[in-house]
Formats: sequence, structure tokens, C-alpha cells
Amino acid sequence: KVETLIAKSTSLMITISETETKKYKSRWPKSNIHLFPISWHDEKIIKKDGFLTNSKINLIHIGRVDGFLGYQSLKYIFEKVFPLLPDTYLNKINFNIVGLDNNSVKSTEIKTLAMKYKNVQILGFVDDIKPFYSSSDLHLVASKYATGARTRIIESLVYGVPVLSTPESADGLVGLSNEDNILIAQSDKEFSSAIKSVIDNPKILEDIRINGRRTYEKYYSQKVNSRALKELLNKHIHYT
Repeated sequence: KVETLIAKSTSLMITISETETKKYKSRWPKSNIHLFPISWHDEKIIKKDGFLTNSKINLIHIGRVDGFLGYQSLKYIFEKVFPLLPDTYLNKINFNIVGLDNNSVKSTEIKTLAMKYKNVQILGFVDDIKPFYSSSDLHLVASKYATGARTRIIESLVYGVPVLSTPESADGLVGLSNEDNILIAQSDKEFSSAIKSVIDNPKILEDIRINGRRTYEKYYSQKVNSRALKELLNKHIHYT
């Protein structure tokens, strides 16, 4: 009831995902609701070139280890995805996990799962994420729940690091297309197959990096959003 009262009394409503835009327009069809994809505060490209430079793929996972999304994502990777990879591929993987580690029960569970595989580093919280993006080839975002603002994927688009995601983790983001500007895996098998594909053909990553950045500049950039916000304010907000 409170949401409905606010919607009816608001001149302009801004949403940040396609999914919630459709939902709210269905709930309040007479309201002015506009999609406004979120921008990133630092738009400098970090990963410009060079994939699998050491004959191994450098995977990265970002987020609190025992947080709801981070825990679910890592559990999925270690229990569902990695077991499908033959040793010939697992031996070509370096996997860095960056995010706060509270040594909780869930963190301990993830560490136990990680011990089954070589070349997995749980690095904990870092003050500067950029060097890790720069040295990474593929960002794994594997939660099976659609929550939050998808900021990890947007950050990767900006910095030039390709993303392999579940559909849920990318839900609502604008302009994404599988195998064009992102890799989206519908199942455990597709997720593991995507990892094998980029190891066999790193050129895929270069194309996704370029297209991902172009997608950000087209839909999400500060320049695009500032212009769109100005137009919306001039059209729907009346100053006195």
C-alpha cells in the first residue's frame, strides 16, 4: 500500500533494470517509469589486451565469501561446475577469489570445497581491486539468485574483463547478448563448457571484452545517463 501511494504521488520513477521496469509498469501503468541503467564511478579501461598469457586462464570471483550471493556462487562453481571439467582443463586454471573472509561457518565450507582443486587462492578483502582485474581473463558470476544491482557485471564491462554468468546473475541488465558481450550459461554443463571453450580459443575473450565495453558506453556510461537524466527532469519535473 505504501509503495502504491508513493507511485501515485511521484512525478518520475527511475529504475535500474529491465526486469523491475516491466514489473512496475504493470503495477502502475499510469506512472512515469523510466529505465536508467546504473553507471560506474570510474570509467577507465583496465584490461586492454592479453588473454591466457601464461598458457593458463586466470579466473576471478569477487564478493564476500560468506555473503549470500558470494557463497551461493562459489558453492555452485565448486560443487556443480568444476567437477565437470577434466583434469586437462583444471590444470590450466588459476582461480583467485577476492572478497571479505570472516572465517565463518560458510567461509570454512567454501575453503573446504576449494581444497579439492589446484591453483585456487582465497585472497580475502583487498584495498584495490584493479590489479586483480588487470591480471584476470574471465570473471565468474555464478549465483542462481537474481538480487542486487548486478554491480559486479557492470564493473567488469567498464574495466574490460569478460564475464561468465548465470542468467539469474545477469537478470535485468540492459543490452547483454550471450557470446557477444557476455557469456551466459543456462546449466552446469554450459558453464563448464564455456570455460573449456575460452581455454581452447582465447580470441573469444578479446571479442567479448571489446563488445562489453561498447555496450557499457552505449547504455550505461555517465555521459549517456547524464543526458538522459536531464531530459527526464526537464520533461517530468516542474520547478516552482
